[in-house]
Amino acid sequence: MEKDAPSRGEVRPRSQAKSRGGVTPLKPHREKKATMHTLMKRVLIVSLMTLTLGLIGGPALAANPHVVKGPSVSVSGNTLTVTAGIAGLGNVPTADFSLAGTVEVFSQCYNKGGHNPAADNKQETVSVNETDTFPVRNGRTNVSFSISPLSTLDCPGKQVVRIDSLTWNLTLSGEGLEIDIQGSTP
Repeated sequence: MEKDAPSRGEVRPRSQAKSRGGVTPLKPHREKKATMHTLMKRVLIVSLMTLTLGLIGGPALAANPHVVKGPSVSVSGNTLTVTAGIAGLGNVPTADFSLAGTVEVFSQCYNKGGHNPAADNKQETVSVNETDTFPVRNGRTNVSFSISPLSTLDCPGKQVVRIDSLTWNLTLSGEGLEIDIQGSTP
């Protein structure tokens, strides 16, 4: 019989237990505890690293303003409206934007029959310099500026002002953005 092999029914003390590669094996319930403890440490470290990166990198990545819709310009009556959808504003409650520039207006007076007397024409330049605060939801806002009145032409009697043509040269700016808006109507 080998010297290392225990005889039948013989129990060896832990210090004499046969080892694998010089390491004394742990009892099964202790192996399980050691493995769980190591696993929990790893999960905790990975969770803390993820949280740290999220807190440091999150705001930097989120604040990247860009236009997602527009800008668009519409004219209704004696009012010009500029709208744009802006995203990437980050986790803020509001955002400030400005609209500045000029609008060239050519307007005339028209009677009920749709005719215009030649004497009541007006060409004028409207200076635009407006600033407003817009609510932000999920890093996005919709910006809208209305310029009114475009024409200051005062028509006599029952005649009404009709804008025949517009040319605009505007800049929408705010939150790190600067967008040139140029155009005209016939």
